[in-house]
Amino acid sequence: MKTTVTTTLIPGLIPLVPGSGIFFTMDNFVQGNYSKAVDLGRETLFVTAAITIGIVFITSISQIIIRILKYKTILQKYQHHHKAHKHKK
Repeated sequence: MKTTVTTTLIPGLIPLVPGSGIFFTMDNFVQGNYSKAVDLGRETLFVTAAITIGIVFITSISQIIIRILKYKTILQKYQHHHKAHKHKK
């Protein structure tokens, strides 16, 4: 079954979104716990950055693999076609 990367990726990422981190950051900020808010905000930012970097990395690697596989398929077709013409001569 063929499906796009986005269709597979988004449902898998929803549980990873650091919503509670954002909530507790804002909660501590509103309550005046600025040090705790900054710590939670920094942690939430790092988690978000890690998720983003992972998405970019996996998407890039999958595109490279797809291109290599397409290239191999085209190369095999060319080699097969080239061999067929050699035998006719």
